[in-house]
Amino acid sequence: MRLRRITAIGGTVVLLCPAAARASGATDYGGFRDVLAAGQGQDVNALQLAQYELTNQPPASFVDQLPLYSGLLYAEPTLGPADLDKYFKDESFGIPSGQMVSNESPEPGLVIERDQYNVPHIYGQTRSETMFGVGYAQAEDRLFFMDLLRHLGRGELSQFVGPGTGNSFLRMDADQLRLSDYNEAELGRLIDNGVRAAGSDGPLLRQDLNDFTAGINAYIALTQRDPTKLPAEYPGIGQLPQPWRQTDTAAVASLIAGLEGYGGGRSVDAAAVLSAARARFGARAGRAVFDDFRQQNDPETPVTTTRHFSFDNPGPVNRRSVAIPDPGSVRPTTVTVSGGVGADRRLGLPELPPAPLHSHGLLIDGSRSRSGHPLAVMGPQLGFFSPEALDEIDVHGPGLNVRGVMLPGVFLVIMGRGPDFVWSATTATTDDTDEFIEKLCNPDGSRPSLTSTHYLYHRRCVSLIERKRVEMTPGPNGLSPTQTPETLTFSLERSVHGPIQGRATVHGAPVAIALARSSYFHDLDGAEGFKLLESGQVHSASSFQRAMAKVDLGFNWMYADDRDVTFVQSGWYPHRARGSDFSLPIWGTGRWDWRGFNPRTYTESHIGFAGLPKDTNPRRGYLINWNNDAARGWSAADNEWGYGPIYRSLMFERPVRAALAGNGKLDLAGLVKIMESVVTTDLRGKLLYPLLRKVIGHRVPAGIAPAVGALDKWVADGSYRRDLNHDNVYEDSAGIALMDAWWPILMRDIYEPVLGPALLDRILAMVPFDRSPSVDYTDYGVGWYGYLDKDLRAVMGQRVPDLSRRYCGHGSLRRCRAIIVASLTAAYAQVRAQQGTDMSRWKVNATCAGQGYPQACDQIEFTTGGAVSTPPIPWQNRPTFQQIAEIQGHRPR
Repeated sequence: MRLRRITAIGGTVVLLCPAAARASGATDYGGFRDVLAAGQGQDVNALQLAQYELTNQPPASFVDQLPLYSGLLYAEPTLGPADLDKYFKDESFGIPSGQMVSNESPEPGLVIERDQYNVPHIYGQTRSETMFGVGYAQAEDRLFFMDLLRHLGRGELSQFVGPGTGNSFLRMDADQLRLSDYNEAELGRLIDNGVRAAGSDGPLLRQDLNDFTAGINAYIALTQRDPTKLPAEYPGIGQLPQPWRQTDTAAVASLIAGLEGYGGGRSVDAAAVLSAARARFGARAGRAVFDDFRQQNDPETPVTTTRHFSFDNPGPVNRRSVAIPDPGSVRPTTVTVSGGVGADRRLGLPELPPAPLHSHGLLIDGSRSRSGHPLAVMGPQLGFFSPEALDEIDVHGPGLNVRGVMLPGVFLVIMGRGPDFVWSATTATTDDTDEFIEKLCNPDGSRPSLTSTHYLYHRRCVSLIERKRVEMTPGPNGLSPTQTPETLTFSLERSVHGPIQGRATVHGAPVAIALARSSYFHDLDGAEGFKLLESGQVHSASSFQRAMAKVDLGFNWMYADDRDVTFVQSGWYPHRARGSDFSLPIWGTGRWDWRGFNPRTYTESHIGFAGLPKDTNPRRGYLINWNNDAARGWSAADNEWGYGPIYRSLMFERPVRAALAGNGKLDLAGLVKIMESVVTTDLRGKLLYPLLRKVIGHRVPAGIAPAVGALDKWVADGSYRRDLNHDNVYEDSAGIALMDAWWPILMRDIYEPVLGPALLDRILAMVPFDRSPSVDYTDYGVGWYGYLDKDLRAVMGQRVPDLSRRYCGHGSLRRCRAIIVASLTAAYAQVRAQQGTDMSRWKVNATCAGQGYPQACDQIEFTTGGAVSTPPIPWQNRPTFQQIAEIQGHRPR
């Protein structure tokens, strides 16, 4: 049994362990800063919760970084080098003298110190003690959040806290089980696979997980003895925290893999678009229209590297490989709910807002930096939570020298810094997931139906793996006193390719739809790459690329030290069968399996390290990624339509390119200033309105002259969506209000006459119109921006690649202009009806009362992951955790 020696005197923890716990000997080469959007946060006990409810003021750690994060929005116009420390905190190893706020020793040989921002700094005499401290500190800060995630990772969140408002938690459970339907033994298999993938480092990886788990459980045991340590949410739901299992970490890892680390998996939806296009235009022309919007590999799309990397090429499509469900036949899997009274019913589940994809990275090569050292401004976007989902930590022990952010319940620092390097990531949008169509059959040879439980695989009628998951939602508790217990039945099915998503027919024959992702059963196989970062074995751009290429999930990894900048895209990208079309569903009969596919191990042949997009110190002097395409020749996934010539990364690239033109160079403040300027900019005004304005021309119709004038002024002022004078009203509100009203009207008026309502609605199901950046959670990623840019250029007579037809005005510039003018006229009338005829009094608020989805304004709203809420803040299209770095030295090589 581990001994923990903690003595509390007057609320201050006194250490009784040796000071020699700081035995890491870590060297810090300096130049690191970061900010975590709202703050580190913490778990709150009953007394702290009562204080919060009395004052409506969150504990300081929930919001103490908001002045830094939000303050940069207002400082950007005049930002200089001396200002950086006002808006980013020091990310050094350790705590400066005199700034330690608390310390404790959960067991001999381990010290946990906390700084003014509540960030834990962990020092262990042994690696085991250090990892124990990591688990202990994370449980201190995020125990209830960890509990939420381990239940959600198993698809059991409704069982833990109830079905949620509008069945939102139930929907999350169902979505998780459609992607990661593991049982307890299979979660253990994820760990075994991860250990095996780590090779000789596997035993160390397993020991780290053991020690991390022990640290969590030590803190859970403390909450049973000391009520002041128990998070207040547990009494609210009438439960106590249960011991943490290693498989809980696997469950959380599977959740993250499904939310952030895969691309593709919407080929059935894409097939519905193709069917509608063929019905409208015929087979050949319909496929051409489909390709116009699919934009699988648009030659004009912004890329991170100008080097060419060829994605998997299955060759000419063999029509026999493609299985397109009959229109209207798809029936998704459902959940059956039984109440205490009444008959069973099929549950209609509400749509939830999509996961955000806002992570970005801007890297400047040292040769283009004023100091001669590379510059980095980058960070991940995992949404905004209260407390934050990301948990910052500083870890030092034998073989462990790293500071960065972790996910609650996962024992790895996923992004952060080492002694002399910094790294981060953005979600890649490359296709590593397919939908296979299983032909249903009956073992006795009778005619199959949509309820058949067998399918054809390699000419054999084999059984689907079927499981029933029965859960009971909780009854009344302190948080939901009127909650009624219900029994939930999840019907899970799996083929050799993966979880069954639903049933349909193809040419009238019944089929099942299976989701195959390359990381299935391998959600922890990339752990070794992170351990190489934590241990200091990464010491150069090339060693970083090799380490992150071990990650089987799809991410763009970005790195800087004092000499180099680099990036590499990780992921297992399968080699498809010859003749298959990875934009469309594939027959699951076995003939069209991924090459090298082994259904026992869920492994396959995939693109190796040499074929993954990567670059180091590019000639143009910068690397930029904002979830855009990685390289020429590298295809976008079938769930990310709209990778055309206009993408938000252009808003970074153009000012960076201008600053580096000739012999130009940037400093860190200049790069931060570019970043902050862009993250409050409306892409539609910046990159598309000038093109629309050309079509409108100099002779503006009198009826819309005031509207055009307001839009012209807004764009001339920078197309910003920001409130610099703190009156909670956007500057240039008139132009912003017009653009928000105009955009959806404009896009429908341009495209519906050619596409027809049915086809347009099918495309909108893949990539919707946005109304404003936060309302639809697009924030100018994929969208209709590139579609419009290509079409207007074509209508104006330019040669535009990869466009089969002109849409606006059926290709007539005169008719196109009439559509644009008419749609702006309608938008102008709409806003006047809402806000009056005096445009000087029009207002678009930066923040607004009330929360929920959809939002009524652009504000950033924090999803509450416990009992304490964080108030909304003005919109910025920034990462949750952002690092800036200009590293000053390097270890001897």
